[in-house]
Amino acid sequence: MVCVQGGKLKMKIWLSLWLALICVPAAAGQKKIIRAVVPDSFPPHYSLDRNGAPTGFAVDVMDRVAAIAGVRVRYIVKSSWDEVFDAMENGDADVIPNLGITPGREVFCRFSKPVETFHISMFVRAGSLWQYDRDKKAKDKVGVVRRNAGSSLLDRFPQAEIIVFEDPEHALFQGLLAGRVDAIVYPEPVIRHIALKAGLLDRIRVAGPPLLEIKRAIAVCRNNPGLLAEVNRVLEIFLKSPEYKTLYVKWHGAPAHFWTSGRVAQIMGAGVFFVTIVMFLWRYYSIRSLNLTLRKTTRRYRTLVRLSPVGIFRSDTKGDILWVNEKWQVFSGMPQAGALGRGWEASVHPKDRKTVLGSWQRALEEDRTFESDFRFLRPEGGTTWVTARAVPEKDGQGKTLGYIGTVTDITRRKRFERALQGVLDALPLNIAVLDKAGWITATNSRWDAFSGENGGSFEHTGPGINYFEACRRAGDDIVLNGLKAVRDRTADIFIWEYPCDSDSDNRWYLLWVIPLEDGSGGIVVSHMDITKRKLAENELEKHRQDLAAQVRERTYSLEAANKELMMNEERLAALLQLSLMVDKTEKEIVDFALKEAVRLTRSEIGYLHFVNPDKKALTLFTWTEKTFETCKAKNASHHPVSDAGIWADSLRTGKPVIHNDYPGIADKDGLPDGHFPVHRHMSVPVMDANTTVAVAGVGNKEAAYVDSDANRLMLFMSTMWSILQRQRMEDNLQQARVMAEEASRAKSEFLSHMSHELRTPLNGIYGFFQLIATKMDRGKADPEKLRAMVDQGIASSRHLIAIVNDLLDLSRIEAGRIDFDFVICDLAEVLDQMRSRMDSLVDQKGLGFIVECPRACVQVRADRKYLDQVLFNLVGNAIKFTDQGRVSVYCRKLNDRLAEVVVADTGCGIAPGNLIKIFDRFEMVGSRHRSQEGTGLGLAISKKLVELMGGTIHARSKPGKGSSFHFTLPLVQSVKEVEDAQSNDRG
Repeated sequence: MVCVQGGKLKMKIWLSLWLALICVPAAAGQKKIIRAVVPDSFPPHYSLDRNGAPTGFAVDVMDRVAAIAGVRVRYIVKSSWDEVFDAMENGDADVIPNLGITPGREVFCRFSKPVETFHISMFVRAGSLWQYDRDKKAKDKVGVVRRNAGSSLLDRFPQAEIIVFEDPEHALFQGLLAGRVDAIVYPEPVIRHIALKAGLLDRIRVAGPPLLEIKRAIAVCRNNPGLLAEVNRVLEIFLKSPEYKTLYVKWHGAPAHFWTSGRVAQIMGAGVFFVTIVMFLWRYYSIRSLNLTLRKTTRRYRTLVRLSPVGIFRSDTKGDILWVNEKWQVFSGMPQAGALGRGWEASVHPKDRKTVLGSWQRALEEDRTFESDFRFLRPEGGTTWVTARAVPEKDGQGKTLGYIGTVTDITRRKRFERALQGVLDALPLNIAVLDKAGWITATNSRWDAFSGENGGSFEHTGPGINYFEACRRAGDDIVLNGLKAVRDRTADIFIWEYPCDSDSDNRWYLLWVIPLEDGSGGIVVSHMDITKRKLAENELEKHRQDLAAQVRERTYSLEAANKELMMNEERLAALLQLSLMVDKTEKEIVDFALKEAVRLTRSEIGYLHFVNPDKKALTLFTWTEKTFETCKAKNASHHPVSDAGIWADSLRTGKPVIHNDYPGIADKDGLPDGHFPVHRHMSVPVMDANTTVAVAGVGNKEAAYVDSDANRLMLFMSTMWSILQRQRMEDNLQQARVMAEEASRAKSEFLSHMSHELRTPLNGIYGFFQLIATKMDRGKADPEKLRAMVDQGIASSRHLIAIVNDLLDLSRIEAGRIDFDFVICDLAEVLDQMRSRMDSLVDQKGLGFIVECPRACVQVRADRKYLDQVLFNLVGNAIKFTDQGRVSVYCRKLNDRLAEVVVADTGCGIAPGNLIKIFDRFEMVGSRHRSQEGTGLGLAISKKLVELMGGTIHARSKPGKGSSFHFTLPLVQSVKEVEDAQSNDRG
């Protein structure tokens, strides 16, 4: 490395001497100086070299233009585009080299002939399949750079959330590549240059064709037409010259031929010298490349560790902690300094500490993987359940250097396991839960007692035992296959009867298996004692020959009882699954309940209608899947009770209704074309207290429906309704609590604010008139001073009247007692009149006031009085909350149906969290109510008026930068609409 650095130093010295010999001082004539303002970083157009001097394509072009024109350029470097534009507007600069030509920028400059053309494109991550022309209606996040031409294209993405960045580097690295946005919109050459320089060009791609083609030109100050003419004259010469092409190739990366004849001659003349230099450089850059790769890998590793959702730690071979990441510290509540060495042991819960330390020590001694579930005891007293796993770190010779491991938060899983254990213990069944591999993860108390009664023990049949392996060792292949069939979802349920002999007696059990509906592949196994039934069957078999007739009769009874028992078991299993669906959506619960109801009643189809609150109509909520497959008729989802067929008789009577010969019923409406055939039908009311809330029905059972079918269906649907009611009640309570807290806060804030707003003008009026009375009583009444006091009293009265008027306006709007006189309004005329009335207020604060409207006539249908009120509210607020800068008002056609008016300021801005409630009644958020007067009703009234006139209103803001309020109004669509509005205006 020393040799390489010494070689580089010698090369710099020879290069300096060579430049000193060949450089000839320029002629001493004094040249005219023009001031060019540029940003410090916008590659490849602008950047700074190592000496801090401007460089780039735009700078080179400007230098050549100035040289041809015989003038000198003095560059002014700014840190942002805002400062560049401000310098141009304030007259601190004469030109901006290579600025994109947009209508908005022609306000403060004029453009020369175009110097180059570039595309504004949309960039996405290389692995993304997103295309804007296909997916632009998706709810995606699109990033733009503030005050860049790309932000003018946002109307192409009305459904997207727009994220604004300060510069293209932030947009690329912190936005797109960090995953904060799904796409960014920016000039294509700039993004490619930045990505290429960072070595990340392969990580991005252009999504679809370019969005816009923009030309770049030299921007000249508007008050210098002579300079603009001279620049255009020089560009006419320069753009045709080979020198322009050379500069373009230099900065935009076009390939250049390296092996020219001159270079070949130079290489041949100094071959030996350069071979030596190349060898040194090769070694230097190899080491440098390896260092860069190492640093990049280290940065990625540190980022991964910092953003990892799990805790990570490293230790030495003795078990002393060397390092922990931030997530480990969050889980344990212990800072890294306290965790180092053996300090981490104090963070382990005292009840788990002995087990964890013993397991950790054994893993260290045996040089094996460490795994353990335990609790962290945080300093505030809370606990965090974690699962920890650590593996040895080894060198190339297999020697252990230490351990690296992770801790994962499993607190929610542990809570769920405890809740599930409580549910299992409450059930009157012997139940065990198995994971996909057959390991027992949980049992209830009845299972443990059942195991003990049959010669087993908790160690052999409790959690941590593989039930599949136990069945395999016992030779129960049928049971094992049944368990796996339910696990693999090739069977919905597995039921098996088996004997279980012990030293004391012989017993028979019924085994049934159902799947866990959590997507884990687990199953639930339960055993039921059926010894009595088996003994009865054996007794009957002994007397079969003598009591054949009685046995047959008893057999029929037992078969019926067995069938009923099986049905009850299936219903119990279904009810168990239904009771466990507390975290499912209402649609999932209802679909499952209806599917099980169809299965338990051995039906083919099923449906569920909810009864409307007025009890006069039913709304179809869901059908079973087979119904959709077989029914091609168009069924209305809304049925008046008076028009509903006999399927709704259960609602009318409040009792179950059975039709075992549906086609034979005479007094019924016919089925529509394409409707699935109905042979049998049963419907039941779903009751809440004494009120029918829904109607559930099934149909097309092979055998006839009986009363027990109806009872089962009613019981199942009542259970479903109870679960739905509990979920709805919890949701309603939560919403009610939030609404009550918000209403209380708004009321308190309004009363406090209004008492201040009313007291201030009243005190002013009272005080001024008291002073007038005192002076008149003393005979010292100066007419001019009295007039000033009266004027101030009148101003306070006017402010008080404005507050009362706001309250009355809002009251009339919310009561629906406001009348609109819709007319055709020319927005240019409306904004012009508004400007004339607001000029004095703007001048008083020393603000800029810009009002722009397209040349084309923009006519909207609105009430002129209320349109003026909305404008004065918004513009008045903008002036009120802006201490320096400007207020801008402009309008445009948003689309074929709507026009948009925008009021923007450079004031204090609004915090993002307050934007959603800025239009609420009595809301004056942040700094916008601490130093300014107002009722907090202006924006609420404006929102109501805009919506009643057929438009919408919203706000955008950046704290400290300013705010903009956007509202829309419907455009006049036809000549007839114009004539009608004019006629209405005359009337």
